[in-house]
Amino acid sequence: MNNTMPSNQRPVAQIPNEIASKIKAKFLEFSSSYKVPGVSFALILDNELTYSDAIGYSKVTPALKAHPEHLYRIASMTKSFTASCILILRDKGYLSLDDPIVKWLPQAKHLKYPTLDSPDITIRSLLTMSSGLVEDDPWADRQLNIDVQAFDKILESPVVFDHVSGVEYEYSNLGYALLGQVVSKVTGKSLRRFSEEELLSPLSLSSTIWDIQETPPDLQALGYSVSNNDWVHEPALGDGIFGAMGGLSSTVLDLSKYILFHLDAWPARNDADNKVLKRSSRREMAQIHRVITKPKEDHPSITLQGYGYGLVVSHHKYLGPIVGHSGGVPGFTSRMEWLPTFGAGIVTLCNRTYVPIEKVAREVLELLYQEQLISESKKEPSKALVEFQTIILKLYERFDQELLDSSACDTYFLDQDDERRPPNFSELRKKHGPLISYSPMVPTGYLRGSWKMQCQGGELEVSVMLSPTLPSKIQFIKVVSRSR
Repeated sequence: MNNTMPSNQRPVAQIPNEIASKIKAKFLEFSSSYKVPGVSFALILDNELTYSDAIGYSKVTPALKAHPEHLYRIASMTKSFTASCILILRDKGYLSLDDPIVKWLPQAKHLKYPTLDSPDITIRSLLTMSSGLVEDDPWADRQLNIDVQAFDKILESPVVFDHVSGVEYEYSNLGYALLGQVVSKVTGKSLRRFSEEELLSPLSLSSTIWDIQETPPDLQALGYSVSNNDWVHEPALGDGIFGAMGGLSSTVLDLSKYILFHLDAWPARNDADNKVLKRSSRREMAQIHRVITKPKEDHPSITLQGYGYGLVVSHHKYLGPIVGHSGGVPGFTSRMEWLPTFGAGIVTLCNRTYVPIEKVAREVLELLYQEQLISESKKEPSKALVEFQTIILKLYERFDQELLDSSACDTYFLDQDDERRPPNFSELRKKHGPLISYSPMVPTGYLRGSWKMQCQGGELEVSVMLSPTLPSKIQFIKVVSRSR
């Protein structure tokens, strides 16, 4: 294969040139500060791949300029692919997430639990980093290419625990190697083959592969560490049992497709579901199932962090939930993350061992927010909410006790606490005058929402909550009034 590729610069659809330049400058500064040979990155806005680019070199000698189509090891970002394979099997009824691991892997009987009352580790506890197995970076990185026999010897050694299963978060690569073996045991196929047939190929992820050494050399980024202020090539390990925790290689373009696949799970809706993995399962992956009480990310805007299934979930003060994962093996560091609330995401790959590329990824997303290039996806209110908004507007304009009685639950009239007492629409109308205009309903759920009313004498902010039983009725109304 020759090295004639199109220009690095991709179309900048929604990103002004000056913002694209700022983004590229952040990656250039990062590359210089941490002596990184090359970086590729891609951005998703409005649920579309919008911009991709690369800086530096995928190979130092002979020099090969970095390009978005070059393959990098993605390391622990692989875990969400392994988790997806587990959920595909769960959704088809082949296993339960609460199955004890020993049900599928008899060799797990050698696990040495810390106490006599320790519960058996389950598929779920492995997915959520709740198994109690000790954190094992970078020991596990060096196990990537071991075979089944070597893996069984590790289990027989035996494996010991740092905590009792199910009580706290601790990151375990060995746990995901076990999950890869579960996939193999259930299907009779290797994780590699099953994932290619059931996940990678259906999603057209043709550049996401298990053994980078099987690809054309001109498409491979070589991995480097730094010794005596010089780059040193880190030889790539082949595909093996521990590949389930960090063995995949990919491009930023392929990983953008993968992020879009996950973003497509939002919002929940009634149209036809994806045949690869249900939208509900993808949303399940992106929920906090185990809180990380001592997160490594120290950021003033992060209020909560936890682990889903092969994904880390952080809650940001203004970006909302951030879903993603980092990766690091000798020679490579990677990061992908997406914002379900905004339909946006970023993936970036580089060929230097263990550098903080996740900081740049977050800075770019925050920059896009500050520049108002991403905005929260609008939710459509339910039919019931719109109907009751109309009723409340009528009650304000001309109060009708019979209409209120038929629209509200019996309990609506019982609460007489000053903070919760139902609003007196007649008094509000006298105080604020005729209705001039009102904003669309902003739903916070199927049964709750709010809107603003502009009146001659001021503004009303109205919140409504409907009953949990059908037919829907008004359970609670709150009105905050502001006079002119």
